[in-house]
Amino acid sequence: MAIIAFNYGKRPLGHGEGGGVGNAFQTLMCRVDYRDVLSYSTGTFCILDIPAGTAITRSYFIVETTWTSGGSATMQIQESTGSNVVMISATDGAVSNMAEGVVLAAPTGDGSDVLSNVLTHADNFHTAARTVDFITGVADWTAGVGVLVVEYVVIPQ
Repeated sequence: MAIIAFNYGKRPLGHGEGGGVGNAFQTLMCRVDYRDVLSYSTGTFCILDIPAGTAITRSYFIVETTWTSGGSATMQIQESTGSNVVMISATDGAVSNMAEGVVLAAPTGDGSDVLSNVLTHADNFHTAARTVDFITGVADWTAGVGVLVVEYVVIPQ
């Protein structure tokens, strides 16, 4: 199954016509099948592109079908700049937490926004484009489907 990504404007910023920035808040969503990342066992798989001039605010991984592994597989969701913006940690994304119906939320399963952890997410805003990456570790996945939702805000330039 291929990954399908959607991008929708959510909430306009500002007042009326010409008085604000429309669709400043954006949502990206994609479905990830374990087969999409199978050849990336213990590696990095690029899932989504985040445009330049944005700050990631929230992310969720919704487990549609239980993820299984022949070992102790993990998944981590993070952005590509290496600035420690981890949206779903490998601890939260352990095979033991990937049962059908589970919703993993950034940064540590508490449902708060990514920016709430100032020390590890202070470098969230970037003027350059970047990617959201699915990083697998420890062992191969053998089954599972989930939906990744990433919310971000476009900073008016």
